[in-house]
Amino acid sequence: MKDDERGWSRRERDGRSTTNLGEGRTPLIRSVRDETLYYKHEGLNPSGSFKDRGTALTVSKALDEGVERLHVCSSGNAALSLAVYTRRAGLECVCHVPERTSESKKQLMEALGATLVEYDGVYEDVFHELRGKDLDGWNVTPGVSNTSLEAYEDIAVEILERVVPDQVVVPCGNGTNLAGIWRGFEKRGESPAMIGVQMEGAAPIRKALREGTSHAVVEDPGESLAEGIIASESFNCAEATEAITASDGRLEVVTEAELEAGLRELTREGILAEPTSAVVTPVADRYDGVTVAVVTGSGLKNYAELRDLC
Repeated sequence: MKDDERGWSRRERDGRSTTNLGEGRTPLIRSVRDETLYYKHEGLNPSGSFKDRGTALTVSKALDEGVERLHVCSSGNAALSLAVYTRRAGLECVCHVPERTSESKKQLMEALGATLVEYDGVYEDVFHELRGKDLDGWNVTPGVSNTSLEAYEDIAVEILERVVPDQVVVPCGNGTNLAGIWRGFEKRGESPAMIGVQMEGAAPIRKALREGTSHAVVEDPGESLAEGIIASESFNCAEATEAITASDGRLEVVTEAELEAGLRELTREGILAEPTSAVVTPVADRYDGVTVAVVTGSGLKNYAELRDLC
């Protein structure tokens, strides 16, 4: 795609801050049912997820280094976020996705100017295959590139402007977001318990914690409405387990029934969240003290699920 079809030409973007779309500074919303519970609503970032924080920083670094093409393994938020930011910056985006990725998501990625490369298998298969390739550009997939960890530190900074939490509850796929948030707290001398959440049967981080290892694989993680965190392995597992251990935290799991109840509860709070984010609600209820639950994505991309469940 030519420069003028993307947005900014190389000449136009010289000296301009082309990567900022207003990401960050998301609201911290107090629960209507529990005055000690707050929701950090990351679904209100520009492309609808917390991924925008890391993407903005990654694309900025690519511009600084003169990198023209960015690759990502993703079937959802990370790919859509990268497609949005690279289009604005005039860079090329290549999304490596499992063939089973929903047609609507693939069509949106292409509409945003991304090139799709489809693979047999699940996300983890694509991740390993892509990592082994000699790419003409940067592989910015979390677990390969850790640039996003730095960006997610700001979530902790923003939380501390309002409250000092006893625990912070975070959905975990790769575990990147939880690890980055913990670094933000640690740098500022605060140590809330970091509570990661995965689905029952798809909790490689919990397995790693129990086995005392930095990485673990679970067999047949199954399927779930919480598709954003269904994984047989977590590629920032080492950083996530370190954060949980250092903060005296835990890795909790929820059932599909608890997930659905959590999604309904979030809508009663007036928060339209992607189903993956709903894992935080039943887990937050297990703890006393000031709790911040991180809502990782917007439900506006999941209208059908919200309609059917809520």
